[in-house]
Amino acid sequence: MVISGCSSSSSGDTDRSSKKIRLNVSASASLARAFDEIYTVFELQFPAISVSSTFAGSATLVTQIQNGATADVVALADTTNMEKLREVGQINPATVKIFATNTMTIAVPRKNPNKVAGLRDLADESINVVLCAPNQPCGAYARQILENAGLSVSPKSLETSVGGVISKISNGQADAGIVYVTDTLAAAKTVEAVSIPAALNITALYPIARRAELSTTVQKAADTFIAFVIGKSGNEILNKYGFRLP
Repeated sequence: MVISGCSSSSSGDTDRSSKKIRLNVSASASLARAFDEIYTVFELQFPAISVSSTFAGSATLVTQIQNGATADVVALADTTNMEKLREVGQINPATVKIFATNTMTIAVPRKNPNKVAGLRDLADESINVVLCAPNQPCGAYARQILENAGLSVSPKSLETSVGGVISKISNGQADAGIVYVTDTLAAAKTVEAVSIPAALNITALYPIARRAELSTTVQKAADTFIAFVIGKSGNEILNKYGFRLP
């Protein structure tokens, strides 16, 4: 669906100062760099639409939406949190699509000062490990991987998004953490990756959907955006930032 014109609305669907259709997108923090570029290219291609975005951990976004936050399009890092929105009728289930996949890795500071070589080192009490909170996809994935390896790890802290894990490793507050591969690529100046064996690793599925009840104008804009993300241009940008296609 291509939107070629502008419209106005007393309901706030349109940014009156710019006369553009305003589209609110809530997206997983792990998508921030890729989606920032997607927004830029999308707005150039569809100048009648202005995208406003919120980035946070997927579980945090779900809580925000359930508490009334405006989200016309939702892009999360797991299907579990998207299902929570579907169960309460806050997304249109017919629009749910898996648009990208990711996998996990161990992140350590540059030059790996503690010589972390693999998952087993994370169980060493002398290694300060930081993980995502268990309700966040990055936390659930990390725990599944540690269970797969038969390891018990006591994290120094539990972060609300993968960005918090990367930040603590980057600034020296933590020695290691389990994050998405894409996040170590994004923070390559301050962290490096220690691989997790494929037999123990997981594949993270990223779903996108639009809200269940939208005005006709915003619904068309949301459908246009989703089509862009899952189309050629969106795929190229996602690949650029290390995401894999489903």
